[in-house]
This record gives sequence, C-alpha cells and structure tokens, in this order.
Amino acid sequence: MATDRTSGYVLDEPGWYAPLLEPDWLLPPPRSGAVRVLFVTEPRVGKEAPGDAMDLRLGLPMYLAEAIRMSTDAATAAPTFAWDRGQGGPQYPCDVIAVVDSSPAGDGYAVSVTMHAAEGGEPLAEVDRSGSQAEIGALLSELPRAVAASLRGEGVNGVWAPVYAPPSATTASRYVMAHRLLSRLRDPAFHPVPDAPWAEQEEKLARVKASLGALSNLASGASTLFPSLLFIAAIAATRACRDESYQELRRVAAAIAMKGTAPQDPLFRLSVLIFRLYEEHGSADQRTRALMPAAEESLKKWLTRVQALRWER
Repeated sequence: MATDRTSGYVLDEPGWYAPLLEPDWLLPPPRSGAVRVLFVTEPRVGKEAPGDAMDLRLGLPMYLAEAIRMSTDAATAAPTFAWDRGQGGPQYPCDVIAVVDSSPAGDGYAVSVTMHAAEGGEPLAEVDRSGSQAEIGALLSELPRAVAASLRGEGVNGVWAPVYAPPSATTASRYVMAHRLLSRLRDPAFHPVPDAPWAEQEEKLARVKASLGALSNLASGASTLFPSLLFIAAIAATRACRDESYQELRRVAAAIAMKGTAPQDPLFRLSVLIFRLYEEHGSADQRTRALMPAAEESLKKWLTRVQALRWER
C-alpha cells in the first residue's frame, strides 16, 4: 500500500491484500514489465452525492483495479479518494490513467472509463455504458470485461485467475460499494477511540457496525470467493484498529471458515487467519497441520506470517 494524501491512500494491490497479510499464493506479484494502470475518479463540482451514491462512485476504481488485476497481466492501482487531476496530475508511477466517472442519468445510471496516457495525458480509449436503474447491476458486472478489451491496444493481455469471478448482476452494486466500505474500515480515524466524546464514539461505532454488517451480508449470501475476501479483510482491519466490533461477527466468520473443506480451497487456507483473529488457536493449528505437507513455498511463508500475528488489546 502506497500512502499519498492525508485524505486517503493508494492501493497498489486489491484492498483485501494487506489486511489478509499479503497472500501471494492467492495473488502472485505482477510480472516484470507489466503495464501499470491507475484507476481514479475525480472530485465532483459542487456538493458530493451522499451515502450509497458516493460509496458506489468511490468504490468503482477499486473494483475495476481488482478485476483488471485478476483478469489480465496488467499491474493496477487505485486511490481510496477522489483525485483532482487538475492539481498537477497523479504523482504515482503508471503507464495509463483510467478516469472513472459515474452518475445518475435521467431515471437510470451512466458510467464512463476514459484511458489516458500517463505521459502527455492524451486519450487512448473510452468505455461508455448506461442503463436503467434495474440494469445497474448488469452494467457493473460487465464493465471490467469492456475495460480489459479497451486496454488491449496498450499491451494488456487477458490472463484469467481461476479463483476470480466477477460479481453477478444481482450483487454487483453491493460488491462495488463493499470496496469503499473496506477502505474506510482500514482507516483508524473511522473507528471510535476511548478518549473521544461519547456522542462521537457512538456515531463512529454505528458507522463501523453498519459497514461490517453490509460486508457480512454480502459474504454470507455469496457463492463466489471474493466477497468473503473483503469481509475477512474487514474483520482483520477492524481488529488491527483495536475496535472490538468485529467480535459480534464471530459466528458469521466461523460459518465462512467452514465453507472450506479441502486444503486446496482458498477458504480452507484463509480459515487459519480467521481462527487466529478470534484467538481460536487450536483450530488454526489443526488446519495449519493439514496444509503444511503439500503447501507451496508462498503458502508456507504466509502461514508463518499468520502464526506470528499479534495485536495489542
């Protein structure tokens, strides 16, 4: 994770990667010489849209960065904040800047992704999609494929990761917003602190619980892996911020851990981290022993990091 401004930071890997202790067995490093694509959204002129609309807009660059990272050979990054390119442009190493814009359009929704050369800023390609409110999910689910196709002219090739599946039309909007929620939960300032005024603590606690609840509901109802990655990362981030709110989700986390039934299953592997987060060390040790005999080197290194995991209360 590369820090940038005080209002946020730049993710040079998916938002779940660092909280999950860098599982390189799940997300190998990009190849040497990979095309670097930075996904950004720019600040709105005037008042920012509140609530879900803002979370959806700010989540889109993170969502697309993850999808393109998992479905092509590009290296991707995304800031967690709206980046004003008019203030000298992004100071971040990249070859292509993909500017993502989304907004209500009449009684529907419109998204555009405009690729610019990092040097010079000239437009390279553009993807435009629009639809009715009922079609937003399908639009967002299909968007990464269209963006990947538009990047082929810049030397980006399709390399599909078997573990990745784009969200369905029914879950895509919530999945995009989930990236934004995780980025907020990773920020210590989003969580309550003991010496703050009681009203402020209550307000922050309510926001944390609402964010965790949304991620929990998404992961619980998902048949694919990646919503669970965001949820587990949210638990880890909340605990790392010394916020005990994650304790209320113990049963949900345990149910997700038990979805993994074989050592090759990513959720079986991630269950080791889940059990450590909730200090169920016996269960974590049992699963570690099941994994180690056939574990590849990247998995062994990750299990060692999980074993050494400690947080102060």
